[in-house]
Amino acid sequence: RHSFTEKQWRDIANYSWELSPTLAVYLPFRFRNCETLRKEATRLVSINPDSVSHIPEAINFLVTATSVEMDVPELSHIMTWEKVSPVLALSYFSRLYPPHPLTAQFAIRVLRAQPSEVLLFYIPQIVQALRYDPMGYVSEFILWAAGKSQLLAHQLLWNMKTNIYHDEEATMKDEFIGTKLEEMIEEICKNLSGSALSFYKREFEFFGEITNISGII
Repeated sequence: RHSFTEKQWRDIANYSWELSPTLAVYLPFRFRNCETLRKEATRLVSINPDSVSHIPEAINFLVTATSVEMDVPELSHIMTWEKVSPVLALSYFSRLYPPHPLTAQFAIRVLRAQPSEVLLFYIPQIVQALRYDPMGYVSEFILWAAGKSQLLAHQLLWNMKTNIYHDEEATMKDEFIGTKLEEMIEEICKNLSGSALSFYKREFEFFGEITNISGII
């Protein structure tokens, strides 16, 4: 247990920043229970964002629920920030952060940079991100991703179809994204042709049969 005063923690953060901004932004990760250190790191990053924009983790001190809600001018630096993990990018489309065009554009830039093989692991989160995307960035990304890879398109279609309704009998449509999912499924299917379209029809005819059997049982 460290018995430093708040002033001492602030001094430590500032001295660390003078030595190395990289050191300063990693200190709060080392001393996770020190709120004073986290606040001081947030202040330092907001004053000098360019000094740490090459560090993905430092974005946690620039982009906070408060800074997004207040639409602080420093938020514009996010557009040149080093790419973060898909998990963090998708968190900008969640209840953790208010919707904002800058965080949305940054998140989509991160997702677009991922190989299709990586995006496959995040399909459920991508589809659910539609709930927190009033500006339509996620919708556009899904359509782009579906056009980029046939495998991605089919996996997205599977997931979207299973999320249109709350119940297996397909009587309770999701009031937030159900209609949106139907529209996007139709749009993706319009762009399928040849063997991809034939595979889709066979695949989802089978899906429909299984669903009907489940409903009867």
